[in-house]
Amino acid sequence: MRKFTSRFTLIALLLTLLCMTGCVNVKKLQEIKIVDAKLESLSPVSLRQYLLTGSVTVDNPAVEVSLSEISGVLEHSGKVIGSIAVDPFTLSAKSEQTYILRADAKLADGIGIFELAKYMDKAVLKQCVVDLKADVRIKNGKVRTVELEDIPLDKLLELIK
Repeated sequence: MRKFTSRFTLIALLLTLLCMTGCVNVKKLQEIKIVDAKLESLSPVSLRQYLLTGSVTVDNPAVEVSLSEISGVLEHSGKVIGSIAVDPFTLSAKSEQTYILRADAKLADGIGIFELAKYMDKAVLKQCVVDLKADVRIKNGKVRTVELEDIPLDKLLELIK
């Protein structure tokens, strides 16, 4: 689960981005690839809040893509387990670069660090879903809000193996 945050956010948002673009060369956007992603640091702020720093290497043969107001919510059986907010970043056009992403992760009320351990079971993870939301701007175009709901967590984790 160490690589989950940064890769998950990029993969999901980039795939949705492809569906909502009309005037940009979609074939080039489909060629955007995550080369590597990892969690660099996890610093507790409190028992329920953590600051995350991750690095993501992205090969972007397409135009500049900016992501802002990036947030996500992790749920199990309709119960919110936690949320994350990622600092804005921009994928440079026609380049392969490593980006340092910072995020603020919070456990939901009623979820303690010890209760979180029960969600690490593979059978329980299969029942978890993620909702994502971000503002996306392609090159100098309009900002569009992208929302992805009820994404199975286990399917997303398979993408980063």
